Amino acid sequence: MAFLYGIDEAGYGPILGPLAVSYTGFRIPDEIIAEDLWEILKNAAGKNKRALRGRLLITDSKKVYSRKSGIAHLLKTVLALTALRPASSRDLIDSLTSSSLKKPADYPWYEGLRAESLDYDIDDVNISGEVFSRECGKNYIEYIGAGSELLDAGAYNDLILSVQNKSSLLFTLLCRLIAIIAENHPKETIQIIADRQGGRAHYSRPLAKMFPYMEVAVLKESENISSYLLQGSSEIKIHFTAKADQRFLPVSAASMICKLLREIMVESLNKYFIARKPGLAPTAGYWKDGLRFISEIEPIIEQQQIDRTRLVRSR
Repeated sequence: MAFLYGIDEAGYGPILGPLAVSYTGFRIPDEIIAEDLWEILKNAAGKNKRALRGRLLITDSKKVYSRKSGIAHLLKTVLALTALRPASSRDLIDSLTSSSLKKPADYPWYEGLRAESLDYDIDDVNISGEVFSRECGKNYIEYIGAGSELLDAGAYNDLILSVQNKSSLLFTLLCRLIAIIAENHPKETIQIIADRQGGRAHYSRPLAKMFPYMEVAVLKESENISSYLLQGSSEIKIHFTAKADQRFLPVSAASMICKLLREIMVESLNKYFIARKPGLAPTAGYWKDGLRFISEIEPIIEQQQIDRTRLVRSR
């Protein structure tokens, strides 16, 4: 049996709201490690909204979420997969992350998450989760867990001071998750798939820097994939490949967790400021519209003496 993990991110580009990096993991037979898990689990999971017929939607989160449709598909899939049944948005965040929100006074726009219930059909989630679990079992596949690193502006700005740039910050978070995965499987062989980091093709030096206690060897570096072997108490094979969130089910599932967490928190931020400035248009937090939003809430920032480094990313 092999341990197969997928890692992905959401929120790399915006200046408002959190950056989320998540993993999902599966234990699968060695002989199907390179096969298409959507095909193997086709009776329980699909990539297309229009042809689900009761199956779980597991695909690149960019194809799942829209302002119009909201988080319904994201939420159903994440809850069915993880078996979490949170009472509130904050419960979900706390269950999936080592949250950076350790000082609530720094983030008044997230206080509402504690009282905000999540809208989902528990029977529908239970049935879909059971069908997915049963189909996995038929194929000797086991879902083994998920987790996230979640940085809002404050923690993001603190970390960027030490790592200097956005790409290094994202790589640092990815490596934190790799370390967690390795700790969960001492003396095991682990396969990890992640998207290419900013188009980079060579990762041996940054991996060696992040994991000085492990030996790093290049397995393959090509136009489409970069693969490495990390050897220490665990043996980790990590593959950076283009469009991983569209091609590998564990990466797609991780992307859906990231997107769900980010959208819940951005919605909370919007609600907080709209309640204090009726008529304010919500934002997704990306550069141009994020600057518009910040400009319009300037009086609130000044009135409440909000620390900008807790609200707006420095880069």
